[in-house]
Amino acid sequence: MTSGVGHFDSLGNPCLKFHLCGVAHDPPGLEFDAIIDTGFSGFIQLPMQHAFSLKLPLEGTSSYILADSSGGTSLTAIGHTTFGGKLVLGIVNLTPGSQDVLVGMDFLRRFKIGLTMTSGRIEIFEEEVKQPDSHPGS
Repeated sequence: MTSGVGHFDSLGNPCLKFHLCGVAHDPPGLEFDAIIDTGFSGFIQLPMQHAFSLKLPLEGTSSYILADSSGGTSLTAIGHTTFGGKLVLGIVNLTPGSQDVLVGMDFLRRFKIGLTMTSGRIEIFEEEVKQPDSHPGS
């Protein structure tokens, strides 16, 4: 079961650390510290300059929406992402103007992550998959 503790950055944003790997690095790749943005519908948003150093293979373009309801279109790449000992292949939105690394709702869903946040702590856990009840004799 994946578990861990996130942290708050200097601005009070909830954050977690993950690894991202492109063609240039062996898994798990480079570590990134990302803001958890539940208003971002995508997997990962990464500043464009990191795509070059990781040699992420370009995939196409994608539209995205941020928590402040702003959005746009970005280039996309494919990245192997490691978090909590799991490796997931996902689409990375590349942003030319931002310096922030974000993980969005698709990241949380694909890694099956649940979050509990209080004013001073972020707990990250793997959502449990409930098995159907089996009744004896049925």
